[in-house]
Amino acid sequence: MNVKKTCRTCVHRERWECGSKIIQYCRKLKSNRTFNGLKKIKCNQEACDYYFEENERGTENKLVKEDWT
Repeated sequence: MNVKKTCRTCVHRERWECGSKIIQYCRKLKSNRTFNGLKKIKCNQEACDYYFEENERGTENKLVKEDWT
């Protein structure tokens, strides 16, 4: 089964409320055209190279902690 990875499940996605609209940004991709310096994204677009799924975050933290001790 080929599952397409999208920005919707990425850890780096931020949601900002702007009046009655919700605008979504990527913490990793930078832009000179937005007031906060982050790139606007759409949830259904294909994920970039910085994609990191929410449930994978705990695994990475455990590995890093074990390496430091």
